[in-house]
Amino acid sequence: MARGSMGAGSRRGRGRGTAGREESALNGLEVELDQLLEEHREGMVVRTGLRCRHGLYPVLACSWSDTDVGRRFLACSQVEEPCDFKYWIDQKFDGRAKRVIEELVFMNQSLTELYVHSARQWDELFVSRQKARETICELSETIREQRSCIVILLCFTAVIAGGLWLVL
Repeated sequence: MARGSMGAGSRRGRGRGTAGREESALNGLEVELDQLLEEHREGMVVRTGLRCRHGLYPVLACSWSDTDVGRRFLACSQVEEPCDFKYWIDQKFDGRAKRVIEELVFMNQSLTELYVHSARQWDELFVSRQKARETICELSETIREQRSCIVILLCFTAVIAGGLWLVL
């Protein structure tokens, strides 16, 4: 569907009379939309003259399906039971533009997967580091205890050796 089409099968009117006034109103709406879209991000409600079939202001969305990848549109803002309202903002992308957007989407998915994998590895590394620190603390305590035992054994050995020296 072209920019400004609503729902399934609706198209902008062309010609004189009512159709000409509708086109003029839609052209004015497009200028207003262009200004509003500068301030809005995906998922934000856009307060324009457009309303969905529920009478609600639409929400700005972006299509990530294969056929319309990267195209922005306004859709029903009701989450539980959205109507079929859809107002395309961007025209369909063809040729190179479509391929570039598809490649960017693929790269974004790959980077997301890499990030998740890296985050998982980082978490595992952190847990391993914590376990290593605990083991080092336990070994340090064991070494202190063994040093104390060695000092005591040396003292006993010195006393026993001194006692034997006196006997001879």
